[in-house]
Order: sequence, then C-alpha cells, then structure tokens
Amino acid sequence: MTPDGGKDLKGRLARLTLSRQLTSESSLQASLARQYSDTGSDLLGGVTSVTQATGASPSTIVVTEDVYYSKRGDLAYVNRGGRFGYAVRGHVRSDEHQQQLNLNFDERGGRIECTWLYSGGPRIGFYTEYVKRTFSNLDQRDTAHNSGVAVTYRLTSNVNIVVEGARFEQSSTADSNKNDFVDRRVMLVLAYSSGQLYTVQSRR
Repeated sequence: MTPDGGKDLKGRLARLTLSRQLTSESSLQASLARQYSDTGSDLLGGVTSVTQATGASPSTIVVTEDVYYSKRGDLAYVNRGGRFGYAVRGHVRSDEHQQQLNLNFDERGGRIECTWLYSGGPRIGFYTEYVKRTFSNLDQRDTAHNSGVAVTYRLTSNVNIVVEGARFEQSSTADSNKNDFVDRRVMLVLAYSSGQLYTVQSRR
C-alpha cells in the first residue's frame, strides 16, 4: 500500500465482525479491525444521524496529515425491546503513526445509550461515554467524558424536529492545560426525509 506522496506501508489488514442474537430483543456484537487510516477518515466516521442522541465526539482526535496503523476491538450488548431500549458498548484501540511517533497511543472507552418511546409522542434518547487515551512516547494521558439527551418529535411522516443538549468535557495531564475544556451545546434541528422517518410503536 502506497498513499499519495507517502512511503510504502506494510502491515496486516483485516476486519472481522461477529453478531449473536441472544433473544428476540437482544444481541451481542463484537468486531476486530487492523487497518491504515488518517484523521479525515476518523472524523468522517464519527458523523451520524442528527435524529438520534449520539454525540459523535472525536474530542481527543489530533488533526494531522500523518497516516497511522490502527488496531481496534469493539464489544457491545444491545437490547431494543418495547418502548425502552439500551446499548452498552466498550472498545480498545492502539494507533501507531508512520512519522509523528509522539502521537502513538493506547485507548480505552465505554458508552451507554438509552432510548425511550414516550406513549404516542416523542422519542427520548440519552447517552454517556468515557474515553481514556494514553500516549506511548509521552508522559501524557487525555480523558474525555461526554453526555447528552435528545428529544425527537414526529411532525409528519417526513418531518422530525429534534431538540438536543450535550456536554463535552476533556482533560489532559500535559504540562499545558490548553487541551482542557468543557463545552455545552443546545441544538434545534429540523430533519426532512423524502422517505418516511421513524414511527413510534411498541412491540409489547
């Protein structure tokens, strides 16, 4: 593999995804990946639907043009029964940069998501996540704790309105505290689709 303007890259490339249906409402999912990536791909991978309380939060991503070899494992338990659903997710990750070796890191993270379909009305979603990133060649550890809640109202079969509040917090053990911040956001989103959006219903 040779990226534009870069040197030859060598390493095992693999992706494996396993999913087991435990009950009619719950499942266990696991995935492993070894691949080359870059910052742009990571940022695009975090883009998700605005009609869910997702808070895609690559808050610890360092923007760089460098290519890195990434190893990642994910494990998730998902339960989507009735009006209430939830998911518990965890991951481990290790990145090895080709040029900027100070950016090499090991990462551990977890996330909890909940969704509640209110009787005959809106969908309420909540998430909270925690990520710890330890840099291999630096005496530095970054942590991020993000959470948010969103309420989705179905105006018509094609139009939803979403009200979302989120809090993003990051801290670092680096000598400079320039990476420390707390960001609070409130968003109002009008979502339109040419096809039908979600329909509130219960399977119970």
